[in-house]
Amino acid sequence: MEVITFEDAKARGLVRYFTGKPCKRGHVCDRYVSSYHCVECGKDRDKEWKKNNPEKRSAVQREYAQRNEVAVAAKNKRWYENNLHKYVEYRAKQTPEQKAARAKKAKKWRLNTIEKRNAVSKAWKQKNADKVRVNTAVRRKRVRVAKPSCISYELIKPFYKKAQTLTNKIGVLHHVDHIIPLQGENICGLHVPWNLQVITAEENLRKSNKWETN
Repeated sequence: MEVITFEDAKARGLVRYFTGKPCKRGHVCDRYVSSYHCVECGKDRDKEWKKNNPEKRSAVQREYAQRNEVAVAAKNKRWYENNLHKYVEYRAKQTPEQKAARAKKAKKWRLNTIEKRNAVSKAWKQKNADKVRVNTAVRRKRVRVAKPSCISYELIKPFYKKAQTLTNKIGVLHHVDHIIPLQGENICGLHVPWNLQVITAEENLRKSNKWETN
C-alpha cells in the first residue's frame, strides 16, 4: 500500500492517510485524517460497543431505518439479489429455535404494519390496474383448478354469503379464507367447504398464505 502522509492526505482532501507503521495495538492500516485514529482500532471499538450495548444498538438501527426507509429497503434488495446463495445457505443452517423466532418476529411485524401495508397495496393497485386484472384472473383460475369437479358451488356459496352478512351487520370487512392456502409455502389446499372459513379481512391479510397450525 502506498504511503500517504497526514499532510499530503489533508492537502488532497482525502479521508484517510497511511504511514506504513503499526499503531499502538499493532495494526498496520489506514488512519483517519479527522482524528488520527487507526481504522482497525475503530472497528474493534465499534464491535465492543455493540456487544456491550445491544439495546442501544437496536434503538439506533431502528431510528436510522425509520429515517432512511427507502434507502434501507433498496440496500437490502441489492444485497439479497447479489447474495442469494448466502441467504439460502443461512436459512438452511437455521435451527428450529431460530426458525421459530424468525416466524414470531415476522408475525409481529405483520401485525404492526397492517394499515401501512394496506395503504401501500391500495396505492399500488390504483397505479397498476392492468396487473391487478391479470392477478385477479389468475387467482380465479387457481380457485377453479383447486375445486374438485364433484364439489358443487352450492356448497361453497354459504361461506361467501356469511362473509357478506357479517360485513354488513358488524361493519367490519370479512373474507372467505382457505385454512390451508391454495398456494402455500409448503402445502397447497383445495377450494372445498371443509377448507373454508369466514374471518375478518385483517386476520386474512395477517395470515397471508401461511398455514397456522397453532
